Amino acid sequence: MNSLRKTTSGFTMIEILVVITIISLLTSVLFYSTTKARNKAKVIRAFNDIQQIETALHVYQQDAGSWPTVTTGPERNYGVNFTDILTCTSGCLFPGFVDYMSDVPEDLSQFSILSYHNKGAAYQCGEAHLDDQHTTGVSIRIGSKVGETTDNGDTLLHDLYEYMNEEIDQDDNPNCGRVRKGGTSNSIYYLIADN
Repeated sequence: MNSLRKTTSGFTMIEILVVITIISLLTSVLFYSTTKARNKAKVIRAFNDIQQIETALHVYQQDAGSWPTVTTGPERNYGVNFTDILTCTSGCLFPGFVDYMSDVPEDLSQFSILSYHNKGAAYQCGEAHLDDQHTTGVSIRIGSKVGETTDNGDTLLHDLYEYMNEEIDQDDNPNCGRVRKGGTSNSIYYLIADN
């Protein structure tokens, strides 16, 4: 007489572990891709905000007839903070600028340095001007103070520089062109006009 054995169907422990491993790998790849896309979106938003400031400055300059210069005081080297420009109504570098731009764009507010630079000198690029070149011409400075980091370290600032350099300069020289790195802090200088 044949005995009937009751068999149960199901997954073996090996099969379950293989499925869990595959799901974990897919999740990590998806997380990496999502994080990378989110960071790229932050960089593009920050760049668009910089272009918004640039447009406001150009319209202001056309209406005023010239670029304001900063040739004395600490602002000569460090620039004029955009928050100060927006809150000033008279007796300042940009009277009435609030009519052109009402607030510092949100994606740029995390940077402790967001300023306007213009010593009244023409932009020059070369070995003789390496010490001073990042403050010549009319430029917007974006950066963080020494020892300070943004929400995700200095990654956003670095990625922003790489993106701007690729989109605008398309060169390998960080000290020349419209997008430059420099200063005693980790900063980007974006040349918007020459004198």
